[in-house]
Amino acid sequence: MWQCLPFNLEVLPNLFICPWSFVQIVSGQRYSRKLSERQVTALLRAKCQRPSDRERVYIRWLHTIIMMVMDLSRKEFGMRKREKMTLVNARVLPPPSLKYHDSGREKFANPSMGQWNMTNKHFNVEPLVPFQSAHHGQMERVLRDIHRTSIKRLEEIGQKGRHLQLLIVILPDVSGTYGVVKRICETELGIVSQCCMPRQAAKLNKQYLENLTLKI
Repeated sequence: MWQCLPFNLEVLPNLFICPWSFVQIVSGQRYSRKLSERQVTALLRAKCQRPSDRERVYIRWLHTIIMMVMDLSRKEFGMRKREKMTLVNARVLPPPSLKYHDSGREKFANPSMGQWNMTNKHFNVEPLVPFQSAHHGQMERVLRDIHRTSIKRLEEIGQKGRHLQLLIVILPDVSGTYGVVKRICETELGIVSQCCMPRQAAKLNKQYLENLTLKI
């Protein structure tokens, strides 16, 4: 636990240190809109690094922070610095086996080299709840209705206590709806959602559909 909170970590020469006692997180904050293209690009550029490069960045950053606050921390708490990263025991989990519809030539799929081969596989074309359409202004109400309907449907087939596992949403051609879908489904209803762009979904392009199913 740091005694002080560092700011502007990406610009080390302009690093600013603020004591924890001066920091207060205001409750009720949320950002429900989709990130801009510039923000997404900056996020990917910052995170898509080789492990060795990321390690060097972290060590350089920690060394700078340690030099600034470690003297005070050692006097106050008796802490000692260690610039190397901590080694922890880990294990690699086996990849999951996927079960497809019984009508396909192959019913199960096991990943190979990090990929699932979907050749000769069929999906269940009958969804748990019927297809629905809604005006973008009624998106929140319809999502909650789908959630209630799916729970009732699961109880009817002997799956009481279960809820919808996946909801595929073709977004309307209106900005801002992506954030509404993700906020309601992922954070309030506990449903994993997969959003599709309407122009791409309408084309029924085989490559797009394959990429979409692989993502799911």
